[in-house]
Formats: sequence, C-alpha cells, structure tokens
Amino acid sequence: MRQKYTVIIVAFAFAIMTLTSCSDENSEIEIENVKFVNVEIENLNSQDYTDVITTVGTVKPYNDARISHEMGGIVKQIVNDKGAYVNKGDTILILDNDAMKASMNAAKAQYELADAKYQRQQKVFDENVGSEFELLNTKYTRDQLKAMYEQAKILYDKTFIKAPFSGLVDSRAFEVGEFVPPAVQIVRVIDPSRLKIEAGIPEIYAAEIKQGASAKIIIKELFDEPFESKVSYVGKALNPANRTFPIEIVIQNKNGLIKPDMLAEVSITKQNYKDIIIIPEEVITRTDDGYIVFVEKDGKAELRNINILNRNGDAVAVKSGLSKGDRLIVVGFQNLVDGENVSIVN
Repeated sequence: MRQKYTVIIVAFAFAIMTLTSCSDENSEIEIENVKFVNVEIENLNSQDYTDVITTVGTVKPYNDARISHEMGGIVKQIVNDKGAYVNKGDTILILDNDAMKASMNAAKAQYELADAKYQRQQKVFDENVGSEFELLNTKYTRDQLKAMYEQAKILYDKTFIKAPFSGLVDSRAFEVGEFVPPAVQIVRVIDPSRLKIEAGIPEIYAAEIKQGASAKIIIKELFDEPFESKVSYVGKALNPANRTFPIEIVIQNKNGLIKPDMLAEVSITKQNYKDIIIIPEEVITRTDDGYIVFVEKDGKAELRNINILNRNGDAVAVKSGLSKGDRLIVVGFQNLVDGENVSIVN
C-alpha cells in the first residue's frame, strides 16, 4: 500500500513541474493571466511643413502671335521661313501688293499737289491778295487727300507680314503663289525664351491661392529635379465645365529645352507651418467618428483622435492629436483597443 501512495505522490509532483514549465514558455504572451500585444513604435518629432496643392498644367508661350491678314491676298515672297529667329518689326512674308502700291503712289501724288496749292494760296493770302475762303478750300482739299494717302499707305504696309515681337517663326500655312483668305492664320510667331504654365485649380482652394505664391515645377521628360517660380496670374471666373479657376506661372527657358504644350506637374504653396507631426498613412485607421492612431504610454495602447492637415503621397501631416515625443505604434496596431497592454519589441 505504501508503494502505491509513493507512485501517486511522484506523479502529482511531475504534473506540477510540467504545468510550471508550460507557464514559463508562454510568458511572452501572458504573465499572471495578463495579455500583452507585441508592437513596434516610432518616436515622433515635429518639423517644418509646407502645405501644397498639386495639379498638372500645360506649357504655353508667354508671347504667341497667330498672324492673319484682314483682306487676304496672294503670297508674293517668304522672307523669314519656319525656324528663323526674327526681331520685332522684321518682315516674315509679303503678300502681293503691286496694285496697292500703285494706289498709294497715286494718292501720294495727289496729296503732294494739293499741299503745294495750299502753300501757294497761303502765301497769296499773307500778301492780302487772296481770300480766306480760297485758302480754307485748298486746306480742306489737301487734308482730305492726305488722309486718303495715309489710308492707302496703311493698306500697302499691311501686305508686309511682320513680327510683333522678337521670337521664332514657329509655323507657316501658305506657300508662294497661294491665296490667303481673309482672317486666316498665315504664320505663327512665339517667344521660346519666356513661357508660362496654364493650369486649373479646384474652386475649394479659391481663397488660398494668391498671386505671388511659390510654385515648384516638375517636367519629368526633361528634368529630375523641380525648379521654382511664382504664380503670376490668378483668374477670377470659374470654368463651369470642371469647376476650376485658371492660374498662370511664368518660367524662363534659357536653354530652350522646354517646348510649348509639354505637361508640367505644379505644386503651389498654400501655407507654411512650423512644428508639424508627419506620420505614415498606413498607421491611420478611419472610423465613423474620424481618424485614429495608437500611441504607447506606460505600457498600454492609448487611442488618439487626430485631425489631418494634408496628405503628400504616403506621408500625412497631422494638425492635432499628436505631439513631439509621442511613441506612435506603427506595427501591431490593427486589432488594438484603447488601454490594452502592449510590449515593445523594437
């Protein structure tokens, strides 16, 4: 009988040792029946932050002239062809003007004759020989013929298609001998050294985008790094089709690489902030009441409601709810509840 009791006591002792061993193995998860969740944290720091709005615009020449002729005519001569650089006032193309030249010369001759008669009549009148009526009559005739000559000269001069500013002859629509209809584009002149970016801004930002605001521009096809400029124009009227208002940004094109109609990504500064907390987008949980994150405090998970200032890719600027020095939980937050015990593993 004593041997039987001895076996029972040994078995009971072994069972107690086994349970103790199992308890030691599970100490990472449960200590004295308290559960801990393994998490990783990030110590938060504040930084200066620029709130921007990003949009896509189109590069356009700042000076862009599509030149036509109000009366039309036949192309007589091409002086500066496509690709030529011209100075302001240089002749690009000449329309047939023989008839206009003849009319102008005839009007000039009549005017000069009338002016000579007036000068002679003025001399006679000064000598108290001629009448005032005769003097006024010759003066009015001269002035009328002068106006006719000036009009004929204007029409003749307009047959010389000239550059309205210094730039590049970008295109030409007609060949020598072809008839140019009235008001149809003949040539296009652009200034490639000075360009502008035209873009549309959603109406919700109408009060935030001002003339003179800083802008960073990226043209991915040409440059790896952005370059800076400023908003030169902010439109007042909305485009009813897409509910945006127009802006323009003037840029210099000193090396000539940027071409009209290229696309440009534009980031316009809305406001500069100091001491802003930036956190990863992935740690934010959206709820019916807004956005939340978890921080570790005194070994427990603490739920924080946050207000978002702006998003820039995967980075989120937090307006309120977090402070410098907070220990943000970045791994293991998915199933946490407020006040739950956590164990930091990083």
